[in-house]
Amino acid sequence: MEETAGKVVIDTPFFRIFTDLLIDRLVGEETVPSSANANTGVRYKDVVVLSNTGLPPEYSSLKHPTRPVNTLSSFSSTAAGFASTPRYHDHVAALAAGANAVALSVHYRRATEHLLPTAFDDALEALRWAGAHREENVPEAWLNDYANFDRVFVVGASAGATIAHYTVRQAGVDGLRGLGIVGLATVHPFFNNDEPDKLIEIIFPTRIKSGDPRLDPEKDPELGMLGCGKVLVFAAEKDFLRERGSSRSR
Repeated sequence: MEETAGKVVIDTPFFRIFTDLLIDRLVGEETVPSSANANTGVRYKDVVVLSNTGLPPEYSSLKHPTRPVNTLSSFSSTAAGFASTPRYHDHVAALAAGANAVALSVHYRRATEHLLPTAFDDALEALRWAGAHREENVPEAWLNDYANFDRVFVVGASAGATIAHYTVRQAGVDGLRGLGIVGLATVHPFFNNDEPDKLIEIIFPTRIKSGDPRLDPEKDPELGMLGCGKVLVFAAEKDFLRERGSSRSR
């Protein structure tokens, strides 16, 4: 982490944020190199998705088993961890093997270096990039040769679940060419409500203060336009965000 003269304003077991918006990530910075997974038989590699941001190219980790019949897109946390972090990578590789799917694990730009809604925009752009392989000459052979664009499942954990939900919402409201999204799974989603939330105030200063559809689906007038037919919500019993997540399933 860079030197900071700021005081700690957010202190969690996963990261600390200072008044000058520098972040000290305590976990989730280790990575898994691109290679074959001997335990699952899944092959994986990193591919560049966004290269025109004026920043280092953003990439996603692409994984596939031998004969995929589904396509899976996954999203991790907005602050700690990313596509190549072992716990996310290993879990998505196991999902790809168990579901017989091509998995696109998106490494979007994280807060606090890039405040929200950057992660929402990057995630949606990654799905547009994947969908473009259906009709255009886009050079990612694994998607061209293996992906089933009519059976796409979008999955996210924690803040990544919030991003996954909004991405599928946008697919229903605005359309998402090339992809047939059939299911959404949100794992311990980090949804917002009207209670003060210091973390959200810091990493998403431009949000709508009450009822922002990116954070609060209960107040979203377009919720009925969700771009899939099935939704699975996981909310852990002892998670302090449990009520926010379980309210989404009612």
